[in-house]
Amino acid sequence: MSTPEGKPFSNAVFDACSHEADLLSAMGQPVDLPEDFLTFARQAMTKSFYAQVAYAGLDPIEVSALPLEIFRSRLGRRTEAEVMAYDWAAPPTDYLDFWFIFGRCEKSLGEFSSS
Repeated sequence: MSTPEGKPFSNAVFDACSHEADLLSAMGQPVDLPEDFLTFARQAMTKSFYAQVAYAGLDPIEVSALPLEIFRSRLGRRTEAEVMAYDWAAPPTDYLDFWFIFGRCEKSLGEFSSS
């Protein structure tokens, strides 16, 4: 499924869910997005990250974090320190410019999930 220009509709879903999470966080509510969405988002966002790494000619690297963390951090809702604390197979310093799609968050948002 894609737009007339060929872009995946998933980008619109990512955007809507990201802003929903922003609103929940701003209201002091747990950021509880549907698990099936988070599983899909984690797969899509790690796949695109790994493709960017390969295109840049960097050695492959694995990263592991909760699906909500992957989703929120790739879209710029986590600090560099928060992302560096994920379970990386190697030091992530050379990879961080490829991790953050919309830049790094300057300070922690203090988000939480009830799960």
